[in-house]
Amino acid sequence: MRYMLSRIFIFEGIALGILGLLFLLNPVESIFVFTDVAGWFFIVLAILSILKTPRDILMGIIDLVIGLILIIMPIDTIGIIIISYGMWSLIKGIYLLIMFFTNKNTRSGLFILYSVVTIIFGIVILSNLAMSYVMLPYVIGTYFIISAIAEVFLGFKFSN
Repeated sequence: MRYMLSRIFIFEGIALGILGLLFLLNPVESIFVFTDVAGWFFIVLAILSILKTPRDILMGIIDLVIGLILIIMPIDTIGIIIISYGMWSLIKGIYLLIMFFTNKNTRSGLFILYSVVTIIFGIVILSNLAMSYVMLPYVIGTYFIISAIAEVFLGFKFSN
């Protein structure tokens, strides 16, 4: 079970890293395809979250709902997408912080940093929506790169 769990973390990290690079390298184009890419990405994350552990089912359901919203909403509703992403980031960060304190396998400096950075990204996005329109691809790309590093680290930690 630990082997499968570690592989899921590593796969999730690789997927996050690729997506993060796409956002950073093609910021203008990425905003136009954000809804479809992010929607499907959240659906994959939902499945992976549910597969990791039964305790992650709540985060999986939240990821699934957000993924479906992003796919259904057209690109011209980018404001709703920004708010959804900011809320997802804030909720995920709080959830990760709770995991840090309740699960001894997640007690590491990187995990707490990942939790706090995720919360900060959510707050930054939600506190300045006008700036988020311009900075969204860079914020999302940076967040995904940080998440990729944390997920791969956790994957290798669980494999030991």
